[in-house]
Amino acid sequence: MLVLPNELVRDPNITDQELFVYVFTKVLTYSTNYESCMFSVTEVMDQAYGESSSHSTYDRFSSAFKSLIAKGYLRIRKVNKQAWYIFMETFALDEDESYFKVEPEDLRLLVDSIKKNRATVFRYYLLLLSTINLKTKVGFYDRTWFANILNITPNTVGNYTQQLEKLKLISVYRSADFTTSNTYGLYVDSERVRTEGAKRSKGRELSAASNMKRRYVQMYQNFMNGYDYNIVQLQDIYEHMKWRNEELAKLGDKARGEVYDLSPLIAKIKA
Repeated sequence: MLVLPNELVRDPNITDQELFVYVFTKVLTYSTNYESCMFSVTEVMDQAYGESSSHSTYDRFSSAFKSLIAKGYLRIRKVNKQAWYIFMETFALDEDESYFKVEPEDLRLLVDSIKKNRATVFRYYLLLLSTINLKTKVGFYDRTWFANILNITPNTVGNYTQQLEKLKLISVYRSADFTTSNTYGLYVDSERVRTEGAKRSKGRELSAASNMKRRYVQMYQNFMNGYDYNIVQLQDIYEHMKWRNEELAKLGDKARGEVYDLSPLIAKIKA
């Protein structure tokens, strides 16, 4: 299990490719059994892709290493043109630092399966994991939040989400309305995702229903105070207030108020 800081994957100063290289460097080298170890760029490439012969990939990885070192993300000492020493304190977490965990096998599955925009999809997956609550096992950040960090469109975020779902890396409960964000989590926590997603959708429905009740009660009061609505609006108010009266009648003694007098509305509509 790999542990990564939340803020690392959200940091705008680190590029998608640099984050990709950083993560697989940790997968390859990190251990609590020693203070440092020697490695090569080609070994990190092999860890990520299962091959190390591509010159263009080597150039990308090498460039990312140099940038990570310059930016202070890696504490490394160069041995020669091929080998480096990396110190384990590079990966140390501060006591008050929030983090998430990810299985290296899942990262390999993603890398082996995604060919287009691989580093960005990789980062999106880590961003998703960084927003999942450690206790509830679900997250519900809006896709515009991810889009702003990744500098892509919300629709592209939706496309990446579907790719991760097909790989059974994540599970998503999609809201029925456009104002409630989706609920998501790891695929192994699918049941929790469905349960929490249903709760959130139900809460949104109840809130919307309460808002509608308040709005039509206010419109009814406005009418009673002399506001002049047109015939279509009057009929709409009447239908909703009639339904509200039926609801109050069912509640009986438990109702918080009395039924509304609709006779002025009826008279106005007939007139």
